[in-house]
Amino acid sequence: MSQEQKKRDKSAHAGASNDSEGAAARSFSSSGITPVEQLAEVSGVDEFDRESANSDEELSRILSTLSHNGRRKIIQILIDHGPLRVNDLANRMGLRQPAVSQHLSRMRQEGLIQDLRQGKSVTYRIADPRLRLVLGYLNQTFPGEE
Repeated sequence: MSQEQKKRDKSAHAGASNDSEGAAARSFSSSGITPVEQLAEVSGVDEFDRESANSDEELSRILSTLSHNGRRKIIQILIDHGPLRVNDLANRMGLRQPAVSQHLSRMRQEGLIQDLRQGKSVTYRIADPRLRLVLGYLNQTFPGEE
């Protein structure tokens, strides 16, 4: 294959992917509903504050948290199993307790999870229902190997 033909093929492939990305972006804007509302539709979560959910800062905060595999796994475990203690989370993840505690601390500061204290026992639960929404969408869009 000649160099010129390779360039044409590469250019045609890049154009096709740009066209599909453009179509996806147009579908968001032409549908009349926001991407967050579409996420709610896809994931089945309908109880959240739409006004704050549309905030760029709020979305960035959630996506930043979910960008780390460890934090994403913690959130998924809490969604699947409900409130858990840090040692239970660490055992389910196969990580040491200090590492899990560090992730929990960051997510608590971000307002994404909540700690429930009962005597000496502390359990953690999802505080922001939008985590279910966004993580559900990410799991559908980017299925993992689990």
